[in-house]
Amino acid sequence: YAAYHPAASECYQDNSPEIIESAIDGQLRRSFLCPVHPMGKVLIFGSGQDAVGLSRHLDELGFAVAVADPRPGRLRSHSWQLDRRNRAILIEGGFEQARAAITPDAEMAIVVMTHSYALDLETLQGALQSAASYVGQIGAEKRTARLLAELGALDVAPRPGVFFAPAGLDLGAETPEETALSITAEIFSWRMGRPTVRPAGRRDLQPDARAGRG
Repeated sequence: YAAYHPAASECYQDNSPEIIESAIDGQLRRSFLCPVHPMGKVLIFGSGQDAVGLSRHLDELGFAVAVADPRPGRLRSHSWQLDRRNRAILIEGGFEQARAAITPDAEMAIVVMTHSYALDLETLQGALQSAASYVGQIGAEKRTARLLAELGALDVAPRPGVFFAPAGLDLGAETPEETALSITAEIFSWRMGRPTVRPAGRRDLQPDARAGRG
């Protein structure tokens, strides 16, 4: 069946396998329909070891991954060139260049992890104004509150349920590879429509959640 076929659409809506029976020229025909949920797309801003690990994990799960960084040579470093398992699209540019190459839509997750406050501020502004349904920001909560306060002065604020900071499930991650794994787990959970449990200090930051923050 084509994706727009009524039987296929109904199967996706029910999100469960089913058998369709039909009679063709006197013969009974049974079709087994099983919905396969596409993994979607992820756009990562940054080029550190955590970004390398994140792009690799997401690629292995079947996501279409793109990585962007405007700093010359960052995506041509040994870390990226030696990781032959990584099939991510590499974009040497900032948010505008990445948006031109890969248009963010509701099927996309964006992760901001440049480790540069100025770059994070610029990137986060574009990410929050895009149609992406998941925007993750790494870093301490105070740093994120400052970013949101500056963006708020520009009338840029997260839509409800979209912004996650610090990005990643609370797995006790310490190393870049562990951080990558925690963010991968959260994006996978988001994509599968599962609630992400975020204890105190790790929350889905909504516009009202930052009220009164300095």
